[in-house]
Formats: sequence, C-alpha cells, structure tokens
Amino acid sequence: MFNRPYLYLAVITVMAIFSCGKSDNPQPQTPPVDSLNAKFLLPVSHGFYSSTGPVMFSPGGSTMMGLSYLNGRPNVRTGGLLAIATSGGFSYIFSTLVYDTAVYNGNNVTLTTHYHGTNVIMDPNQRNLLLENGRLKRIVKAPDTTYFYYNAKNQPIKTETFSRSVHITRSFVFDNSGNLQSVKSSSTSRYDEQVISQEEETFTGYDNKPNPLKGLWLWDDLYYRTVSANNFSGYTYTQSILQNGQVVGNSHQQSTIPLFYTATGQLDCTR
Repeated sequence: MFNRPYLYLAVITVMAIFSCGKSDNPQPQTPPVDSLNAKFLLPVSHGFYSSTGPVMFSPGGSTMMGLSYLNGRPNVRTGGLLAIATSGGFSYIFSTLVYDTAVYNGNNVTLTTHYHGTNVIMDPNQRNLLLENGRLKRIVKAPDTTYFYYNAKNQPIKTETFSRSVHITRSFVFDNSGNLQSVKSSSTSRYDEQVISQEEETFTGYDNKPNPLKGLWLWDDLYYRTVSANNFSGYTYTQSILQNGQVVGNSHQQSTIPLFYTATGQLDCTR
C-alpha cells in the first residue's frame, strides 16, 4: 500500500499516449505541450488512495510545470504536489522543486519522482509501468499493482488495484462524444470481503476544443484530463466510508477550473 504522502509527493504517474505499430514497442504521439499550468492537476492516484484535499499554491510562487521530451516521448516533468497532513486528511501544495524522470526500455517505463528541496526529506519514489499495444497495461509501486482494461474504442473502462489489504475497482463511463463523465470506485477488504469505501468522481463543463493533453497519461494527476476528446472545467468528488455495510462517513469536494483559449481558439495550457 502506498504511503499517502509519498504517493502524492510522487504526483504519481507520467502518462503519455503512444501510437503503436505492428510491434508492441509503441511509437508515441508527441504532445504539443511543454508548459502547463498546475491548475490542471487533480490529486488522483491509481493506487490505494484517491483524491482528497485541496491543492494550494504559494503566494507569488510559480504555478507552471515544464515538460521535456526525448525522441518524442516525455522524459522529464518539473513541478508537482507535496502532501501536507491536516486534521481532516491531506492538503496539497504545488512545488516546482518536485520533478519526475521517465526512462523507457521497450514496453517498460520507469517513472521516478524526486524532490530537491531542503525542507522535506524524500527518497526517490519509483513506479514501474508496462505498456501493451500502445496502451498502459499495468503500474507497479510495491506493494500496489494496478491493471487497466479497455473497450473497443480504446477507452479505459476499468482499473483494478491490488494491495496487501484492499482490492479497488474503478469503472469509467464516457458519453457519445468521447468525454469521460464519471469514475465510480469500490474498495473491498481482502481480509473479510467487506466494502470499506465507495467513491464517485464526475466531470462536467466540457468545451468543444481538441484536447492537447492526450499525450500525457504517464502521470496520475493528469490522467483524467488525457482520456477525453475535449476539455472539462467542472469536477466533483464524493466518498462514503462504510462499516458492516452501513455508511459512517461522507466527504465531498467540488471545483470549477476556468478554461482560456489562444488567439487560434485552442486551449491555452499556460493559463
């Protein structure tokens, strides 16, 4: 199971869409994004924990992430989230001192998150990703393993995460325009098969502009933004905690992220 602070320090998961030839070694599409405003991040993980807590920014600090590429594939991202424990859970602070490196070896990607600040002690956080037919098939961050499943339209329809104590199933629903509408999750104890939590995330306010972030699904905190044809501005997260089949706690978050556009009418990723 992931330690949650390290999970989000990792700002886990670089995720980039790859085009695929006849072999399993994917040839990627090069996304046209080298600078990205951190407002597009969602503190979401494919591992044991999902999203909770707001993202905060240091007054006067940079809100920009940088992306570098090697042979058309993202290999460095600067900027990520630091997890801060609070009485109600976790909050997240964006920091340009967090950076990710991606190393490719055939269908395997090693993604490592680093922090080069002095106020937090953090060992490099490594995840191993497996690609198949140009798609993400598996993420391993011991002891968690997440598997991805797709429909005929190449859309993710389900993920399953197995940790020592919990089995998590996430189901994805898309509309006819190819935009993600909701993700529903159920976490079940592997000790007694009791459901311990249920979550629902919804995505609204889509524009009609092409999605320029489709090539960046190595990162968990960008993943939901990469799977749709267009760009959403509304996000809600609801969680129910269960004991013996009864709901004993709830939490709810809602956010609206204004979208801006360039002079040519495309999404402006820097604002």
